Amino acid sequence: MTRRTTTILCSIIGALLLFGYGTWWLVRQARVDVAALNFVATKAFDHRGSGASSAVIPALLGMETPRTILILFLNNTEIRPGGGFIGSYGVVTVDHGAVVSLFTDGTENLDRAAIALAPIAAPQPIKDHLIDRWFFRDSNWSPDFARASQDALTFYTLENGQQATAIQTVVGVTPEVLTTLMKYTGSVTAGGKVFTAENITDLLEQTVEVDFHKQGIPKTERKAVIGAIASELVSRIKHISPLQWGNVLGDFERLIDERHVIIFDRDSKIQNNLDMLGWSGRLKSGTPDSVMFVDANLASLKTDRVMERAMRYDVFRDAASGEWRGRVTMRYKNTGTLDWRTTRYGTYTRWYFPADTKFLDATGSVKSHKDKTPGAWDVTQEDGHTVIGSFILTEPGETTTVTIDIALAPSVVAEILNHRYGLLVQKQLGTHGFELTVHADFGTNVRTATPSESSKNFGDRAYDWNAMVTKDTMFDISFESLH
Repeated sequence: MTRRTTTILCSIIGALLLFGYGTWWLVRQARVDVAALNFVATKAFDHRGSGASSAVIPALLGMETPRTILILFLNNTEIRPGGGFIGSYGVVTVDHGAVVSLFTDGTENLDRAAIALAPIAAPQPIKDHLIDRWFFRDSNWSPDFARASQDALTFYTLENGQQATAIQTVVGVTPEVLTTLMKYTGSVTAGGKVFTAENITDLLEQTVEVDFHKQGIPKTERKAVIGAIASELVSRIKHISPLQWGNVLGDFERLIDERHVIIFDRDSKIQNNLDMLGWSGRLKSGTPDSVMFVDANLASLKTDRVMERAMRYDVFRDAASGEWRGRVTMRYKNTGTLDWRTTRYGTYTRWYFPADTKFLDATGSVKSHKDKTPGAWDVTQEDGHTVIGSFILTEPGETTTVTIDIALAPSVVAEILNHRYGLLVQKQLGTHGFELTVHADFGTNVRTATPSESSKNFGDRAYDWNAMVTKDTMFDISFESLH
């Protein structure tokens, strides 16, 4: 167990208890009982699902019986389908809101010990672009957090992780949780540097990966600064004013909506309530159409920190065939350079559409990091979706454009023929915002639309919408009879 993983996970656990369920400080110092906690939970969150939060929160806090939780630290500067590379993890037992036991470690230690075990073949893209074997650290290959959590638990158990059979809950968090926490704790000075909510991710990485050489700090001690930061943050959590709780709850809701905090539970009743609340990071079906892109940074360092993404989705009737079609145009812009943190960006990207969507054509992929000839496109079925994927490469300072042409699923066409169109654009776990453009041309006037177009686009035959999105976005459009 390293000093870094211990202290980071301690901070995350404190943050989770603060933002996720109420805090151990409230429970122990204010002596909040289950009834009071239920009342607060209901008032704060039950607009999402009747009675769901009051059923979930006390259980996750261990208010009735102790609960053992696997916490996955999802590094979203190296994005993976399940929210980010699992660089470290913790196993914590919570009893009446208090942490009664804690074990933390880096995933590389668990995986290193597993090399002697029978190998598990990795998904083909991991084998092609990263490593032949599949380990705990790479287990979150599914964009559905429940499935990713089940896979993580399988690997954790096979690799003889501590308390594997006792774990009831899996919680995934990104660094956004820590930066949000620092809004309430304020800046922290450690090792002669001032760490703030705005700079902690980059400055901390710079400190422990580069600056320790210049300061003459031994490599084994380079991460001691994290202990000083974490200790101060945990101490300050206890003193956050109850007057701030309205803002705290609002920030937690934002972190949930943006998928920076995600929760899975083995108990089916609790999981159903998590689904109802929208806390579970599930892969959803469309309304009836849907599109979601899922990136997997493979051997590209922490380059997601400098990537900009934009997706356009066009819906139209093909003039030649009369077929209703969709077209995805995806733009990747790499604003980084070749340095110790960032490099050329290689991602195996999957686009999820409704089942029975027909793949027509695609451009913009390559075979590998080294072979830039056009890559093959994989078309599969997964969890009730048609999935189209390939490897995309973007050099520093360059932009890559990908296009995918599809024939809309019969269920989507039936809705259009009924003068309505619904679309769900789902955001990948752990990612930040991206620019989204939706252009739908039904060949007849649009009657109503949610969200509304800009007023300059009113009264024509197409629906046009553009914005930065940081959470799932739903569209509902009605239009006049088709010609």
